[in-house]
Amino acid sequence: MTASELNKAALAMAAARWAGEGASLEQMKAICYCIRNRVKAGWGDGNWLTVLEEAEDCMGNLPGPRVKLDPNGKAFSRLLRDIDEIYYGGGRHDALAGSLPDEETIEEALKDAKYWFFLKEPPSAWFVERIIHDPENHREAASLWTMLFFE
Repeated sequence: MTASELNKAALAMAAARWAGEGASLEQMKAICYCIRNRVKAGWGDGNWLTVLEEAEDCMGNLPGPRVKLDPNGKAFSRLLRDIDEIYYGGGRHDALAGSLPDEETIEEALKDAKYWFFLKEPPSAWFVERIIHDPENHREAASLWTMLFFE
């Protein structure tokens, strides 16, 4: 196994867990793009595993119940199939009919987003104070059904 394979597996597993039970493929992919944006911005010295390990320090929501991954689940299986495009860039196959303006891709809509928040879950105090109450530095970048994304 190579380091990039380990990073991609860890990314997919983390996104599935953070998206929660019954999450859609699009929600898991959106979380992956936010993590990728953090890596590209130099968080954790650009180290994928460090960014993943530190991600819980700046979550939008309070921790929920632990999610058991189903490696054979449809959405998770599709995420694994698509993880290379997310990891390396070029998510050209993820247009969402009717949920993003002008059929833009998740990657395009979230190009600068680094934070996500589920509207139906309780927010973390850190997120409210540092992200939501600081729109000058963290503008809302996109929304995807019951998720909001911030720069």
